[in-house]
Amino acid sequence: MPDRLHLSIEETDEQAITPGSLRDLDLWSQAGWQHYLDWDPSPTQIGQLQQLYDWVIEGNQTQNLTRITESVDFWEKHLWDSLRPLQALPVGILAPRDNLEQDDPAAESFYAPYTVIDIGSGAGFPGIPVAIANPEWRVTLLDATQRRMQFAEMVAAKVGLRGIQVQAERAETWGQLRREGYDLALNRALGSAVVCAELSMPMLKIGGHALLYRGHWDPDQESALQRACQKLGQSIK
Repeated sequence: MPDRLHLSIEETDEQAITPGSLRDLDLWSQAGWQHYLDWDPSPTQIGQLQQLYDWVIEGNQTQNLTRITESVDFWEKHLWDSLRPLQALPVGILAPRDNLEQDDPAAESFYAPYTVIDIGSGAGFPGIPVAIANPEWRVTLLDATQRRMQFAEMVAAKVGLRGIQVQAERAETWGQLRREGYDLALNRALGSAVVCAELSMPMLKIGGHALLYRGHWDPDQESALQRACQKLGQSIK
């Protein structure tokens, strides 16, 4: 069987940020992103992330979108947490294009056109922050809850994202409709690692990647995932 799925498991709970340290810097500034993520966002991207926060807080008044509403907590748990795992991919996705090695086809493939599926996106995380950071990517937000997808679609339009599509559908169904349709699958707060792998695999192109966002990772989960991937003929990185 072709090696279709490369799995990267990223623990995101306080690995690089110590409690209380976030208040020492303006997180929403370019300096904040440079310090905590080694990312140099444009003023437009910074503005889009701030707008995303504003719209989620407003939408939270009528919908149960998130319990995380304080500015610092939102930055860490919804924005930084969404973007940091991208560093596990084979090239530095957040680095400026000029920093790529010349004549590196592997690196260039991440820029045009790169297709991404955010499985179980909810209110748009991590898909919307990922799309803001990588405006040249084509990102699809997938969730079975119609109201949340309507909200995510509205927010994406309000912040000026053109490369986002929204689908209110079950992942099992969409995986059959869009087999081998994506370069990257994102899985955050979706279920067990094995479930994430099983949902991601049908949607990925040959050589595609799946990022599994995990707050905690233990040997039992790794063993279960290893066994599942061996049956599927896939690899974990």
